[in-house]
Amino acid sequence: ETGLADLVLEKLRLPASLPDLAEWRNLITRLTAPKTSIRIGLVGKYVELHDAYMSVREALYHAGISNNRQVEIIWIHSGDLEKGKGWEHFPTLDGVVVPGGFGYRGIEGKVMAARWARKHQVPYLGLCLGMQVMCIEFARHLLQNDEPNSTEFDANTEYPIISLMPDQHEMTDMGGTMRLGGY
Repeated sequence: ETGLADLVLEKLRLPASLPDLAEWRNLITRLTAPKTSIRIGLVGKYVELHDAYMSVREALYHAGISNNRQVEIIWIHSGDLEKGKGWEHFPTLDGVVVPGGFGYRGIEGKVMAARWARKHQVPYLGLCLGMQVMCIEFARHLLQNDEPNSTEFDANTEYPIISLMPDQHEMTDMGGTMRLGGY
């Protein structure tokens, strides 16, 4: 509209043509006027600092745009779930996401969130540790036993569902062992 594109094309000696902006306009419409909204519970232990889950948050927002949905993220602390808090959000959720992480703190709350999603047939996305938590929860359900676990959290579990790789057995600090982007 301002003629900037024509000026750039002229300077680069490239042919000018009218761009097809239909796809761009469609994207803008989905972004500014989504058809419906969706509530996603993000269950983690660093939910006070939303940037700790920046890539997950942005992926959810972009998925919403792609599907013509306004995504509302409900930040739920996994440690609170272990104390019986935060459950009031769950009946209103359309999906649950449990992102990656390290360490035992908050794990049982994440297992509880996975159990709730399974029992209520609500979509659940487990990323890295979140997938491990889902496997632990499902094994506990099938065996009707709270003993199945990851050897990262219970080295002596009778039912190891997730086990550390042999070269990681001597590691004591699992966090900070991966480079995760430029942040």
